[in-house]
Amino acid sequence: METLGVVAGIVALVAVAVIFFRGGLMAGCLTVLVAGTCFSVPFYKTEGALPLTADRLLLALLVAQCIIWRRWGLAERQPLGKPEILLAAFLAFLTASTFTHDWQLNGCQPVAWLIVNYMMPAAMYWVARQIRYSERTALLLFGGLALFVVYLAVTSLAEYFKAWWLVYPTYIATTAAEKAEFVGRGRGPLLNPIANGVLLAACFAAALMWWPRLKARTQRSPHPSPLLKGEGTTGFETIANALLRSPHLNPLPKGEGTTGFLPSPARGRGAGGEGSETDANALLRSPHPSPLPEGEGTECRRAIPEGEGTECRRALSIGQLALAAVTLLFLAAFFCTFTRSVWMGGVLVLALTVGLALPWNWRLPLLGGGLAAAVLLTATHWDELLAFKRDEALTADKTAESVELRPILATIAWNMFLDRPLFGCGYYQYKTEHLAYLSDRCSGLPLERGREFIQHNVALSLLTETGLVGLGLFTAMLGFWARNAWRLWRDVALPLWARQTGLLLLCALAAYLLNGMFHDVSVVPMANMTLFFLAGATAALRPLTRAPLGVTP
Repeated sequence: METLGVVAGIVALVAVAVIFFRGGLMAGCLTVLVAGTCFSVPFYKTEGALPLTADRLLLALLVAQCIIWRRWGLAERQPLGKPEILLAAFLAFLTASTFTHDWQLNGCQPVAWLIVNYMMPAAMYWVARQIRYSERTALLLFGGLALFVVYLAVTSLAEYFKAWWLVYPTYIATTAAEKAEFVGRGRGPLLNPIANGVLLAACFAAALMWWPRLKARTQRSPHPSPLLKGEGTTGFETIANALLRSPHLNPLPKGEGTTGFLPSPARGRGAGGEGSETDANALLRSPHPSPLPEGEGTECRRAIPEGEGTECRRALSIGQLALAAVTLLFLAAFFCTFTRSVWMGGVLVLALTVGLALPWNWRLPLLGGGLAAAVLLTATHWDELLAFKRDEALTADKTAESVELRPILATIAWNMFLDRPLFGCGYYQYKTEHLAYLSDRCSGLPLERGREFIQHNVALSLLTETGLVGLGLFTAMLGFWARNAWRLWRDVALPLWARQTGLLLLCALAAYLLNGMFHDVSVVPMANMTLFFLAGATAALRPLTRAPLGVTP
């Protein structure tokens, strides 16, 4: 067995070296993400306060590769912006909060958690924002995460149905046999349904980014228009596309069936601009049609003159039908976590990706109808949602008690905040400091029930341990990340892959914050790592939103 282990280790090192060298920094980031999910502490670790695991070793190699890539000119040297300044200030404050309190608690656990939960994700952010992004790099990101969500979904379903031959790594089945925590739910390789749900949501969003690329090609006429030169987009089509990218109104020749002026897509509502659909229909009826740029609410089509042997097909392609079918698999995996916040996160990701891609006149009825259906379902099944059996070792009453626990933990957090509002009790000091507040009887709640639990809200957790200063820095950083992602998505002059990178971060951030309302996701394995990685990818594309139209930095 030792010989096999050595051989497997050598093969793994060779494979990692090939991936890092051939795939670049993006492939390295995805490798670290997979290793941190599947081959971290439960798989193998060394002894010590901060055990050495495969993902931590790979992250160190990735940082070294990034430094070398920078010296060789293969990485992008991005200027510092407000998000990076806030991140540096937040990390500095967390470090000061850790070492000005009992940092040697439980064998230096505060230092270990600081490194694992924030320093390592910050290193991933630093690497990701220096990748040279192109459409190929973005497709590697979307494709890698899409394949990963298939693995996570299959593993979650296999674990729930006890099809252990489909489950890997094997420690998932081993811990289930030992009746560990959360057994009976889709824990995934992280052995935690909340962590599994956060990863499922982010990777699910990446899979949905493939939808517009899988659409069927429009059948072209055997008698091409004389205005379209050959197979490319030259001639009149090139001129029309150039005019459509102008920041001003673009004059088009008036004639039968044409419109006089077409607003720039950057000026109007939605990705297609105010009235873009109407103008598009008018242009397609013109004897000299020109294509519209691809964007939200519009579809980039090559205009085809109508005639014998010509057919304009809008049916779904085989690839889109396959993605729709696999989406059902992903939704089943969300359900198998038996975690209410994970369910809401999955639905929110689907609503964001579909809703932001719809034309404005479709959004209100579809999203409003979906929201009404969700409210109706919740109202009619409220008791079932509060109390249902999910863990093998727990009854349905225990599920209901988890809901009752939230106001108790919130009361403890509020009392702790009132005593230390600015700087908190110190990072990773909640487990010992909150014990002094359990005997308070003024609230009328049985605060003693919160003795064995950490905070179940990411904001309250930061508020009690780092005060208003720490929570404010973290919130401001997330706000800038969200703003940059939104700007990328809304800038229809950018290529689709760049805009979708911003949309991917918006979905991941939405799932992170929604789950963070009910759990402290900052200490959930790989949650911060995934979020910081996607934030770094979006930060690398931030200069695109400041560049003049038609110019790529």
